[in-house]
Amino acid sequence: MKTTNSLIFALTIILLTLHACSKDDSEPMNHQPDSPTLISPANEESVEPTNLTFHWEEGKDPEGDSIRYDLYLSVDGQTWDIFRNIKQNSFKMENQLERSKKYYWKLKAQNYFPVGVQPANIENKEVFSETSIFYSANEGISQLKTTEIKERSLSFSWEEPEVTDYIEITISSDKNETSQKVEKGTKSITFDQLEPNQIYTISFKLFDNKGIYSLKSIREMPLDTSKFVRDPDFNIYEPRQIGDQIWITEPIISLHYWDGTEISKNRNREYGHEYQHYTIQKHDIDFVPKGFKAANTFDWEQLEVFLGKKESNLDYWQGEETQIGKKLKSKTGWKNKPNGESGNGEALYGFDIKPIDGEYCYIILKKPHWTDNRWPVVLFSYEHDGIAGGSSTEMSQGLVFCVKNTN
Repeated sequence: MKTTNSLIFALTIILLTLHACSKDDSEPMNHQPDSPTLISPANEESVEPTNLTFHWEEGKDPEGDSIRYDLYLSVDGQTWDIFRNIKQNSFKMENQLERSKKYYWKLKAQNYFPVGVQPANIENKEVFSETSIFYSANEGISQLKTTEIKERSLSFSWEEPEVTDYIEITISSDKNETSQKVEKGTKSITFDQLEPNQIYTISFKLFDNKGIYSLKSIREMPLDTSKFVRDPDFNIYEPRQIGDQIWITEPIISLHYWDGTEISKNRNREYGHEYQHYTIQKHDIDFVPKGFKAANTFDWEQLEVFLGKKESNLDYWQGEETQIGKKLKSKTGWKNKPNGESGNGEALYGFDIKPIDGEYCYIILKKPHWTDNRWPVVLFSYEHDGIAGGSSTEMSQGLVFCVKNTN
């Protein structure tokens, strides 16, 4: 009897084992994802190492499973630092790389399953991308600045690090491109025979003694600076002498500060851009032509007095008799006054102030002092030949005109 029971037990174990094996074999294979594709840094690219983001395109997973990545980084292609379990298709490094070095990088991709839902039959293989090489740039040139602008020439100067071997300088426009090599220690260059009012990009590629380079660029425009000025977006203006002041009589239309940052909360109108009052109070010299400022109440009062206004304070509808508003308004576009007379102006001194819907135009002025509670504005209307002065809020918007004094 004992022998029979042992035999039955053994047969049971064999049957259960066969059943289990049969069940595992019947589970479909869960495959690993395809290899990811490295995007940036691109192979053989020189990059700024202080703030570097790796990007890649994920490989498709046959079953649509989630994917996790391990990023491998090496300076010799043999020993690797591994950054594990990355969820997205990018990875950011800040101040983790040395300058002027060669680096290798690659990715490992694998399926990811929450605890308790892992398939029984998973493909047993490792999936790697190709290995790519990039270079961490040297510190490059510094103190790059424009030293002279003329109608047909541009001049620049810079400082350079000790590791400099040579610099390759390229100047390009939408019409042509030329490059030249300058030796270490040159530190300045002039480009002649340029096209006036044409935007040029000048790139400085500094190579060190390891053959690794850094790249810095500047954009500039040959311009007759005795007659014209420009804003950060290369819009050109012609300043005009009016009494003891020099005005830019067109509204400023720049969409960026001089550092390239976009100006938020501005509206593009057919006649110009409307800026928020707070913007000109805080940043007026950061987006207007260099050497100029956004006009404040004192500047505007001086202009009004020059145009014939007897009062020296901004108040509602001053200068009606001397028609100071009419002198500055555009010659077309304004509705007729209620009495049927034309509401158009004379556009004197280059001013050509146009209306919204034919009725009015707001100009915002910079406060002379932050402590001033008023946010000053100037109002032009089709109904009046004078100008109204008033106050609004820091969020109000209007045109901006620029000025500099000569006395």
